Amino acid sequence: MNSTQRLRAALFVAVCALGSVPAMAHPGHGDPVHSDGVMHFVTSPTHWVPIAIVLGLAALVAVQRFSRSKPSGKLSDK
Repeated sequence: MNSTQRLRAALFVAVCALGSVPAMAHPGHGDPVHSDGVMHFVTSPTHWVPIAIVLGLAALVAVQRFSRSKPSGKLSDK
């Protein structure tokens, strides 16, 4: 396993470990008093912050992959 693979594995473990903390129950789930529907997910940082992070990382990866596959426009000498 090279250093890049080790770094990716460590990052994966860290994300899994830290990602389980927000999964714990908080007010707004199962209690009719706090049943705000969609507004609960919009107003609760426990829901929208992880979604924003995942969407941001997905956009970053997509941009990087697109820029790598884009031809450079340089002519090669043959």
